[in-house]
Amino acid sequence: MKKIIVLLLSLLLITGCQNEEVSTKTAYATYYPLEYATNYMYSSFAKVKSIYPNGIDTKSYELTEKQKGIYSNGVTFIYAGVTDEVKLAAEFLNANSNLNIIDGTKGLSFSNDVCELWLDPSNYLMIARNIKSTLIDYTSNVYDEEKIDKLYNELKIKISEIDVELTMMGKNASRKNILVTDNIFNYLSKYNINVISIDNKNESNTKALNEAKKLINNKDLKYIYVLKGSTLSSETETFIKNYNLEKLEIDPMYTLTDDLRKDGHDYISVMMDNIAKFKTELFR
Repeated sequence: MKKIIVLLLSLLLITGCQNEEVSTKTAYATYYPLEYATNYMYSSFAKVKSIYPNGIDTKSYELTEKQKGIYSNGVTFIYAGVTDEVKLAAEFLNANSNLNIIDGTKGLSFSNDVCELWLDPSNYLMIARNIKSTLIDYTSNVYDEEKIDKLYNELKIKISEIDVELTMMGKNASRKNILVTDNIFNYLSKYNINVISIDNKNESNTKALNEAKKLINNKDLKYIYVLKGSTLSSETETFIKNYNLEKLEIDPMYTLTDDLRKDGHDYISVMMDNIAKFKTELFR
């Protein structure tokens, strides 16, 4: 009986030490989807936080020197190496040579904006795999490796289900056209959806506008998809007004807002909300 009590006390002591160690370790990520994937697989080993405040415009936000000092002293920094964040990673590493860095976007590229890499679940799966593989590289024992790998496989299923949802949406939709204001949405074309982009950056914008006008007049388009937080040109706003189109905002998830976090939303639920908005037009 005494041996059992001693064993239990030893286990409690070990667990307590592990929890205390986790509470003192912090991993910092940049964009929310990188934070989400890291937290899913690594929350037992460290607290995972984003360097960006909730709901902030990441394109205009600048870290203070004090913030840089805090974030560079974390145990791990997860960033998007296909963006200027690679310079931030180098700066943090110069400040702390013991910092573990993870490029979540290694081997990936984008055409219009980095958010394409997580709005497209097949790309996001590669991001999760990059994070998992590097976390394991930094891990010192087999037990931890197995735990991270198990959690990655759980996350892989969740992401794959999003991909299936998009595939079935394109396959079963009663309508096949969506009108968008940004080329970021072009990834949807691989799901058997005709994406009509009136992005002002397009050389063939006139052709897209003519196609949109025809479909609107035939009552085949009612909505126009806008990236949440984006600023539309006056020409686009006039077009939307003249044709009485209803805007539907798609969340790019650079960050999550306070309200989304408070209500328990995460990458999966926001992706499902985005898909539900696409279905508003496609299944009308």
